[in-house]
Amino acid sequence: MSAEYPNATIVACDLGIFDSGIGHISLPNVDFQLADAQSQWTYHEPFDLIHIRGLSGAFRDWHSIYQQAFAHLRPGGYIEIADTDPAGDTIAVTTNSDEGNINTPNLRTYASALRASGEISGCPRDLQHLRKESLSAAGFDNINVIEETFPIGLWPEDIHDKTLGKMALIALLEGLEAHALRPLTKLAGYTLEAAKELCEKVQEEVLAAGKITARVRIVTARRPISFEQRRDDVFARATARARILREGRGDL
Repeated sequence: MSAEYPNATIVACDLGIFDSGIGHISLPNVDFQLADAQSQWTYHEPFDLIHIRGLSGAFRDWHSIYQQAFAHLRPGGYIEIADTDPAGDTIAVTTNSDEGNINTPNLRTYASALRASGEISGCPRDLQHLRKESLSAAGFDNINVIEETFPIGLWPEDIHDKTLGKMALIALLEGLEAHALRPLTKLAGYTLEAAKELCEKVQEEVLAAGKITARVRIVTARRPISFEQRRDDVFARATARARILREGRGDL
């Protein structure tokens, strides 16, 4: 986004400190901030786009998040939310020979433990927040929901899909502990050692699997343009067109 829109002002927020990776890259139009989206948003200028990704199980009250996003978008601005979650039955594992689902008991245990911890905390680990009804209840319109299936691993033959699969595999393997350690040790009764051991076993299963895919659901929606805003926009376009016509004729 920084490269595609160099004149834009981009705010990147997370709960944790950006202690590695892109947080240390010099991006003059990106402002990295520590913020909790569940707290009151304090931005002073409205956004053209609010993007939320990978926060399944993060919030008790998604409606509040959508209400705040609605309030901080300009009229006509868009929100985009994308999620895929191992605990939300979004991962499918099969053999290379299409023999059907292979046995992945540790992955199932991992997903089940995350779902249980989500139920205890009141932060569901699923994709129910990515429904049209959730956005329309906050006032959004032009709501679109799509689902895409992407590869995990190096099994695709197509070079683009293989590259995507490699990136997804790295993200999955490196993200297992990040997703699980706190909920498993705090809510699901695991010791730290047991939680790490489970993650290691899931890594082994993933690396041994023949073919893995995952579903991602993406929702986009717009804050409606009010009648007054539409009227002002039409007037502004008409005024600009009249000025161009006058200048074209040489009229002053």
